[in-house]
Amino acid sequence: MRNVCLACLLTLSSIVSLQAADLDMAGLDTPADKLPAARRLLSWLKSLGYESELSKDGEEVFVSEYKLRIYPVLNAAGIDRLIVISTYGGFPENVRNQALLAEIARLNSQQHAAHLALTSNGGVMFVSSLTFDESLSPRLFRLFMEHANMSASSIIDANPKLAACIK
Repeated sequence: MRNVCLACLLTLSSIVSLQAADLDMAGLDTPADKLPAARRLLSWLKSLGYESELSKDGEEVFVSEYKLRIYPVLNAAGIDRLIVISTYGGFPENVRNQALLAEIARLNSQQHAAHLALTSNGGVMFVSSLTFDESLSPRLFRLFMEHANMSASSIIDANPKLAACIK
């Protein structure tokens, strides 16, 4: 019974993805367009079924399901991007932890799925980006979100030094 339900959910998800429109950022390509771009992204994410909300400054969108912040970077001369940031709470003493800083540097040199950084309050931040040309399909976005989430989780799970430094 569980397999049938999972198959139904996957089919329903596919139907929703097929019916959802692409994210269209055409006409938004200057720094002044940050707020309208974030609002357009929020509306699109909600149409895809993601529980999302706009940040207080209105420049980024928080996606609850993945605990990610996303903000659009638009470029009139070329490729647009969605910058995806996931921050894991840490401990203030991490800021001075040379072993942790060295481990983050080592991980950054070995993998390309995301860039890791230490925040000013000792948290670990994963930053990744998805490039597109004015429009983005729901399918590609969903695949990217799964990949970004899986990458962050696998980096943490495979690295006890990193896992021990986050909450």
